[in-house]
Amino acid sequence: MLLEELVRIVDFEGFRPILSSALAYADGLKGGRPPYDPVAMFKLLILAAQNNVADARMEYLIRDRLCWLRFLGFDLGAPTPDANTIRLFCETFTEAGALHVLFDVFDHRLRTNGYLSMGGQTSSITPKAMKPG
Repeated sequence: MLLEELVRIVDFEGFRPILSSALAYADGLKGGRPPYDPVAMFKLLILAAQNNVADARMEYLIRDRLCWLRFLGFDLGAPTPDANTIRLFCETFTEAGALHVLFDVFDHRLRTNGYLSMGGQTSSITPKAMKPG
């Protein structure tokens, strides 16, 4: 499935409440680098699972593939998540019990829009497909 098609059939902003609840980001008053957008990070996990790519390889591929940059909403030359950030994001959702919920909702939205599950395609993504860093 093309990424443009995926964006067309799945409202990723609809995932923001689940993402925000599971992450419970601080208010930012203590300073530090602001976190990456949770919707972009969720999309990143989808790409990683779909392509069966480990965190370190994802770090490289995000910068290498312009279509991935566009899909994730990152600007060319802007900072992108490193392998450790990707791993921590995935761990946070796993510990919060939200990763299965997110992927179940994602799979349901694909099926609702007529996308059939077939081996190796996006809708066959599960958190089990995630590889450790």
